[in-house]
Amino acid sequence: IGEVVLFESVDNEEAAVQWNCPIIVNGGNNWAFEVRLKVENITDNRATCYAGLYVRAAELSGDVVADNGAALTAGDTLGFIRKEADGNAVDFIYGDSGAFVDHDAGYVVPAADTYLTLGMYYNGTTIQGYLNGVLSGTAISASDIIDGDFPAAAILVPTLANKGDNAADFDFSIDWIRVAQDA
Repeated sequence: IGEVVLFESVDNEEAAVQWNCPIIVNGGNNWAFEVRLKVENITDNRATCYAGLYVRAAELSGDVVADNGAALTAGDTLGFIRKEADGNAVDFIYGDSGAFVDHDAGYVVPAADTYLTLGMYYNGTTIQGYLNGVLSGTAISASDIIDGDFPAAAILVPTLANKGDNAADFDFSIDWIRVAQDA
């Protein structure tokens, strides 16, 4: 019981965490990812926050989020990002080795210091996003999944990251996370 708070107070400082429960994102088995989170404020140019599936823990020897911007580093990814330059929007993204696609830009406009639940479900064909438990946005299609920009690593792990874009304090809080995949 409690929450994980990823806190930063220095320009280009990052706090990140991964769980070693791998998901095969482009295999045939159904899988689901869900996270309940909140951001401290909706101010632009404060911090980039990421919640989703990312390459394994070796990437945490460096940063998940690139310095001075909204981009992630060159790892494979599938998830949700609040970019520092646009603090009032969370985008649904995927990417392969640095080639990132904003699949659903402006997926949700979060409220400051208010929890929301973001989720993804793969049904064997498409990946559908969920917002507060309700189907939302445009699914990532089968043709998107076989495209060169989709994560080639296939095996990704739950990852949360928060990186500051200036010296002001910023909190990214996570209440819970759920991950499941059919055997």
